[in-house]
Amino acid sequence: MGRHGSPGLGGSRASVEHRQLAFAAVALALVIAAIVATVMSIEAASSPGSGTRVLGRTFGPHTSGPVAGPSSDPASATPSPSAPVHTLAFEVTGTSYITVRTGAGEVLVSRLFKKGSHATFDEKDLEVVVGNSGAVRFTVNGKPRKPGADGQVETFDVTRR
Repeated sequence: MGRHGSPGLGGSRASVEHRQLAFAAVALALVIAAIVATVMSIEAASSPGSGTRVLGRTFGPHTSGPVAGPSSDPASATPSPSAPVHTLAFEVTGTSYITVRTGAGEVLVSRLFKKGSHATFDEKDLEVVVGNSGAVRFTVNGKPRKPGADGQVETFDVTRR
């Protein structure tokens, strides 16, 4: 009989502890599943072949056509006259962590970008921090910016012209 004199009600202390343990295990499994799903969505957003829109900006692979290899001709990076001129645009040629903030300090993006990823920004004032400046090709107000050295951390400001 149970604690209150009725069979099947309540249960032994070991039974209650077993149910609490089972509940905790299920809760932990759900938390782990949520973390895995979040990590997978971040990875998918930063991998080539995916295009993701965040805060009205597009992040994804370079899609202007086939790329035969890195170009050493700076004129080839200049947009055509019909292309929109963004305050800042970049294409990642390796792997680099990039943070872009507005002049007011709002973080627009701060994550690891992989080869083939790109993004554009049209805010008036921007602060850029790039973890591997040799692996990113920046265009500022429609003009190519000289790349930094591989592995070099670089910070610079951009103002729309």
